[in-house]
Amino acid sequence: MPHSATVFLNRLLARGKFRHVQVILALAELGSVQRTADAIGMTQSSVSQTLAYLEELLEVRLFERHARGVRPTPACADLLPVARQLMMGVADGAEIVRRHSMLSDRVTTG
Repeated sequence: MPHSATVFLNRLLARGKFRHVQVILALAELGSVQRTADAIGMTQSSVSQTLAYLEELLEVRLFERHARGVRPTPACADLLPVARQLMMGVADGAEIVRRHSMLSDRVTTG
């Protein structure tokens, strides 16, 4: 019997990381484990392990492996817009924190 969406949500909340989203997006864009590793400062082995971990966590294959690299599966293709949105939200959050950090520095030094 398939799990409910709530089960997967709870798994992601408990064990998911923003780095996982970064790996999925880079793999989809670059189509190569090695290029992804180089682009985001990880080893090829770490990217492969991260992908295997995510596929196990989600119980779905995210990428098809082939001689020239990887290609998103239909499941991954459906997840990519959500992953992009999530990463944009994280980037927006980092900018908010940066602005408040600058304001905080002015208050403590001014």
